[in-house]
Amino acid sequence: MLKATFICCTLEPHFRNFGKRIIKTPKSYFFDTGLLCYLLRINDISQLENHPLYGQIFENFIITERLKRLIHNGKESNLYFWRDQKGHEVDLVTDNGDYLFPVEIKSSETFHESFCRNLKYLNSVQARADQESGECVYGGEESFTFRNWKIRSWREI
Repeated sequence: MLKATFICCTLEPHFRNFGKRIIKTPKSYFFDTGLLCYLLRINDISQLENHPLYGQIFENFIITERLKRLIHNGKESNLYFWRDQKGHEVDLVTDNGDYLFPVEIKSSETFHESFCRNLKYLNSVQARADQESGECVYGGEESFTFRNWKIRSWREI
């Protein structure tokens, strides 16, 4: 019922097997992060910023905004997440047919090179010559390029 009324949605895992076992359980997200915060009893911005689930709420917001853009443009979703059983995870991948474009989502307001670790890992297991292809959406204000990764401010989403 929550999916039918567009309150919640699921993001399916990408099943392309790169010789490793992968996680196959979908993730659930709320389209309305205000409702999500209400259900978590978060009443103001200071509570949100200090909440132990802040990172997951931020990730929820970014993913559902991307999904909403696809839905409103009448396009089918080609968005997934990818995670193997060794703990490597990419928050969002776009299936472009011949490769997966990885997107990492971090709530931190300051970018750190380690944010791109799993982007590089996924590119290596899918044998991408350019292992620095992908995007990191973070909680900061400025967008820029770091190596070949696009580092995007959440405000551009």
